[in-house]
Amino acid sequence: GAERLLIDIANYSDHELWEYYFIALGSSGILNDSISQKGWQTFHLDITKGRQGFKGIYRLKKLIDQICPDIIHTHLHQASFAGALIANNHIPLLHTRHYSDYMLRYGNFLKRRIDYFVSHRCSGIAAVSEAVKKHLVETEKNEPRKITVIPNGVDYRYLSTLNGNKGKERLNSLISSSYPIIGCVASLHKRKGHSFLIEAFKIIKKRIPAARLVLIGDGDERDSIEQLIKKYSLDQSIFLLGYREDAQLLISGFDIYVQPSLEEAFGIANVEAMAMKKPVVVSGVGGLLSTIQNKINGLIAEPGNPKSLAEKIICLIKNSDLRNSLGEQAS
Repeated sequence: GAERLLIDIANYSDHELWEYYFIALGSSGILNDSISQKGWQTFHLDITKGRQGFKGIYRLKKLIDQICPDIIHTHLHQASFAGALIANNHIPLLHTRHYSDYMLRYGNFLKRRIDYFVSHRCSGIAAVSEAVKKHLVETEKNEPRKITVIPNGVDYRYLSTLNGNKGKERLNSLISSSYPIIGCVASLHKRKGHSFLIEAFKIIKKRIPAARLVLIGDGDERDSIEQLIKKYSLDQSIFLLGYREDAQLLISGFDIYVQPSLEEAFGIANVEAMAMKKPVVVSGVGGLLSTIQNKINGLIAEPGNPKSLAEKIICLIKNSDLRNSLGEQAS
């Protein structure tokens, strides 16, 4: 989500009004070309853990002094901590918070304290959903007046032009596809709920043998997800495609989109699927509840409940009128 947002900033910002410098703490990554092609300068500090991290903070400070920006805008945990450390009273620090209670669920005490430090060091905070703002106010004790809810945006005009047939053709070249194709786009992390989706798919497969599940994204849970797929002998029906630059085109080829997250601040890929008139099933958490009205523009399943998830997906597979209705309302 954060990476997608940065690309959109590069795509749609007014080059005459704004001058952006994109600074990454790590090495040159997959987003570098997408951003630099738009004419913005990118920097990579190649910071690793340990002593290099302290050296990296010093290098970041020197780079900021060289650029002398009017605003420092930080995203995600480590970069926001680094930005908060070098911030001073002369340059306003804006922080976009891309998660709600993620650190309460998965972070340790130190990471939670860093989030608290960052949010209180900022001049202003952009929360990507009301759920994020609620956490910032109730848990991190920030003043509501310094927080502005700015939902992540997607390019509806572009997404609505994507050809679903071409999406299916691309999927056919990657997997042994048939109807229905159930898809999910998310980093492979525990908070995204992939294990519950695989458990749900095991139930679905017994009822609908031709079903296929496509997972797009990568992350530290890939090995455990692959092991779970093999455990249930679903390796001919579940396909891990990793990171894909053509993810949006592939979404257009899905029959049903699923977001089974345990924590989700907003859910950009889910909104992209909705823009393409895909019927969606989401777990009832965080920012997903701000975009989905149950049985109106999507179906909401109980978080972490494979049976609930399977029931909602099977309901969509067997009811074409409901699929069409939800898809139309979603867009």
